[in-house]
Amino acid sequence: MRLHLKATNLSPRTIRAYTHDGALFVAFLVRQGMPTAARNIHREHVEAFIAAELERTAPSSAATCYRSLQQLFSWLDEEGEIDGSPMAKTRPPKIPEKPVPVLPDDDVRRLLADCSDTDFRDRRDLAFIRLFLDTGMRLEGMAGLRYSADDPKASDVDLRSRVVRITAKGQRELVLPTGTKAARAIDP
Repeated sequence: MRLHLKATNLSPRTIRAYTHDGALFVAFLVRQGMPTAARNIHREHVEAFIAAELERTAPSSAATCYRSLQQLFSWLDEEGEIDGSPMAKTRPPKIPEKPVPVLPDDDVRRLLADCSDTDFRDRRDLAFIRLFLDTGMRLEGMAGLRYSADDPKASDVDLRSRVVRITAKGQRELVLPTGTKAARAIDP
């Protein structure tokens, strides 16, 4: 299965998640005295596992396990190891809406004030904060940014156009606008 996942060009993180969730499922089956041979696993076994995951962890984590098992059983079906997926007529767990917490304006002002010195760390931190505020990008997007004031082709940051290019979740490339203050913080 791992080779199949690599061949489909999934990220290493996704491959780890799929294999980890598969191992969780097998451990659950063993603990419950349920069958572990792929051909003997049925819908009720999968649903019992997902129900147990919903009791143990957050609904979003249980939904991730569900998607991992979907991939596993889809692959087993394609390989002829099973005659149809036990998940064929199942539904993923519902994930309740959970608004992303937003920092109050006073906290943002304090953060920006904490970066008001001119030393390297404060200037760097100010640039990070301004980019997060302007773009809403995830930490992985920020961590992958490349910047070169001398070589625009080696840079994901275009200060003249005030945009940054990031690789987002799912290997999607996004171009995000930034404000003047972020551009100034990056290259004062």
